[in-house]
Amino acid sequence: MRPLLSTEKKDLVIFLKENRLPFLLDRTNRDRVFARNRVRHRLLPTLAKFYNPKIKHLLANLESICAEIQDYLDTVSRAAFRACGGAHEHGNKVTLRLEALERLHPAIRREVLLKALENLKGSLKRFAYEHVSSVVEMIRSEEDGLECHLPGLVTVKKRGKNLEFVLKRR
Repeated sequence: MRPLLSTEKKDLVIFLKENRLPFLLDRTNRDRVFARNRVRHRLLPTLAKFYNPKIKHLLANLESICAEIQDYLDTVSRAAFRACGGAHEHGNKVTLRLEALERLHPAIRREVLLKALENLKGSLKRFAYEHVSSVVEMIRSEEDGLECHLPGLVTVKKRGKNLEFVLKRR
């Protein structure tokens, strides 16, 4: 959550000065080597000038809407994760029932798969859209015994009626 996303920097600096609050100007924020700064100093002004002067406001609104949608997806997918059997993970393994996964809306299914990975690894670092898409393709396949090797020593196995996420210990 970024509550000040829709606040202009100049307004924030004025507020801080008026209230005698200390603040730091980070010199790296001007360095165009960083993509975030090229977006801030080149792309957004270009979009504002040639397409929509309220682009920052629109993007802040979009961020707010996306945060609400993600909150809803998190709530629904937590329940779906439990319904698929994910609440019974064991150390280095999470098992989900294929039949339950197949009944889920594709967006919720993807979130449930992400929850399985997060429960196994503790974070989603190193996992990308393509990794989850590979697992989705395994679910759709009629073939049994499929395996998918993911980053961080994670293997996903399709075994009978289950989808197993296994973390190999070093």
